[in-house]
Amino acid sequence: MDNLRKIANIYYHALPEEDKLKVSHFMTTMDKDGSGKADLVEFKQYLKEQGYDNYADSDFFKKLDINRDKRLDTMEMLTLYYSILSGRPFCRRCGDFIMAEYFVCVECFEKCSAPIYLCSRCYKDRKYRHSHGINETPLFLDNYAMLEYNRVSALTKKKRRKLQKSESKASFTITTFSTSSSLVSSSKASSNITSELKEVGAVAFKTFETALGLANLKLRLTALGIGAGCTIM
Repeated sequence: MDNLRKIANIYYHALPEEDKLKVSHFMTTMDKDGSGKADLVEFKQYLKEQGYDNYADSDFFKKLDINRDKRLDTMEMLTLYYSILSGRPFCRRCGDFIMAEYFVCVECFEKCSAPIYLCSRCYKDRKYRHSHGINETPLFLDNYAMLEYNRVSALTKKKRRKLQKSESKASFTITTFSTSSSLVSSSKASSNITSELKEVGAVAFKTFETALGLANLKLRLTALGIGAGCTIM
């Protein structure tokens, strides 16, 4: 939890004043008796009122309460605020709050409002069953690998859009200049088309190369045993 406190503190000091006011509002609203701290009752009541039921957990409160005085001080409430806004998850299998690395089902992450997150212990010990189909083994990635996966996927989509745009432009150029009676214009168009097609070819190859890299990544991870099969249990 110390690491989360440090991160929360760093983010807080980088916030503009108007956002710091939002943090203060979060704390004062939770602290219903105005004592400057939030006890377990205030903690649970506020989080349930705000729709954060999964965070309204006694064990999570104890983890936040670093000094063990059974109340959350300003720094501890700031850590809670950061944990909620950053979407820090709970393990779907054991229910523990995940303070560090976690594993997430890629398909759930991309398509579901409530992705399947697992702590390192439950993932390592295979204390779960999860699938999206009879013959499908879901791909699980840790949070760092998931970030890289999303980065590469975004770049691939961007290159694909550029490829489509280049193909459309090249097609339009061919149609326009094929109807022209000017030999000079046709020659110039041919030069433009050649240049465009070279660019299209380069982008197409790079897109294929990136996609192949992602496919190889998935194959390597599957070979290492990443994923398992049929609803979290």
